[in-house]
This record gives sequence, C-alpha cells and structure tokens, in this order.
Amino acid sequence: MMFDGQGSLVLKKHKRISKKYCLEFLNANMEWVLSHFNAMQNFKIYEDKMYCFGEWRDFDAIWLELEDAKLLDKVFKYRQKKFVNMESKKDSKETQILLLQRLWSDAIRAKDLRCKRALEAFYRKMLESYVSERIEIISKRMNLYPSSIEFGKSYRQLGCCHAKTQKIRFSLRLSLMPRDCIDSVIIHELAHLKHQNHSKDFWCFVSNFDTNPKRTKLWLEMHKENLQIYYKVFKS
Repeated sequence: MMFDGQGSLVLKKHKRISKKYCLEFLNANMEWVLSHFNAMQNFKIYEDKMYCFGEWRDFDAIWLELEDAKLLDKVFKYRQKKFVNMESKKDSKETQILLLQRLWSDAIRAKDLRCKRALEAFYRKMLESYVSERIEIISKRMNLYPSSIEFGKSYRQLGCCHAKTQKIRFSLRLSLMPRDCIDSVIIHELAHLKHQNHSKDFWCFVSNFDTNPKRTKLWLEMHKENLQIYYKVFKS
C-alpha cells in the first residue's frame, strides 16, 4: 500500500486475496492513510525556488553550480527564444537565471511539454555530472568497474545492475535526492557486480564502504514530497 505521486492511494494484492480482506486491512491502517494524505495535501511546491539534490534552492545558486560543473552550455542549448528579449544579452547570467526560473515554473504547471523535456535534460546533466565524478572515485575504492552507465526515469528502482553485461542504470529521481543518498545507491549497485543478490555476503561487503546502507530508504520515508516532485518534473 502506497500513495503515488498524484495523491492516489495504491493497494496491490494477490489475486487470491478477497476484497473484504483488503477493506479490513485498509480500515486497520486508516490512521496511517489519513496522516499521509494530510501531509500530501499540505505539500507546497515553490515557484521562486528550484528543487535539486534533495532541497529547495535559489536559482542563482543553481546557476553557480552549473557554472562550476561547466554545464551551462549543455543546459542552455535548450533555451527558448521567447525567454530572450535582446540578442546581445541572451548569454548573460541574469537571462540564464530567468530562463531557469521560467523553465521550472512552466514545467511544474504543465503549460508546455517542451519545458518539461528541457527541465528533464537539466536534471539529467546535473545527475550525469555528479555520478560520473563519484563513480570513478567509489569504483577505485571498491575495485569494481561497470562496463557502462545508463539513466532512466524509474521511480521504484533507483538503481539497477545487469550482472551479465555489467551495466548499471540509475534513475533520474536521484537528481531530486541528497548526494549522500546518491553515493549510497552507487555503492549498492557497484556491489552487485560482485554479489548478484542481497545475501549476507552482499550486505557485509556493502558495509565496508557505506556506514549507513539504509539512509536512502529512511530519507525517502521522511520526505514523501519527493515522489510528488518527481511526478511534476518527469511525468507528462
């Protein structure tokens, strides 16, 4: 039983479980359902700030991070002419911050599908930049190296390791989570290159590199708004 990012309660059951049993289960857990429903109803998504790496941040701080990561050109190739009034100023810091702001507000209002695609590209570039830097460091520590890294939009699977091909796939949802959670997921998926299941040996191996392997799960439980933001950003 869980809430999806659109505020609907999803209850999955085995085909042999009766409707009566499901209703009894729902009634028994009504306090949990109402508390989560109220929390989602009270959730506010800001337009004067942008959600990135697990926190609300000012647009000028996002711009500085893009500049430091040398991602400005890659991100702003998606800029739209309607946001630029003067050709001579189109690459100015002020105009680029304005573009970020417009991109965010239009995307979360679902006013323009092109804005959502551009915003998705922004998050992808930010996440790719961080993961490529961190996976190089963590791989050396663990002495485990994937054959390639891919990115997708799954919200259930934050990471996935393909044992046969040695490929690792990360969800773009990680771009909405703190960096220490991303590191934890990287360690988890790299460990699957050595141990393909979640055996005792797997968790013992992970504990050599991650002092709190459950931090990602705990963070998600404490930040239900993450799923709602995920739907706003990555779902049409």
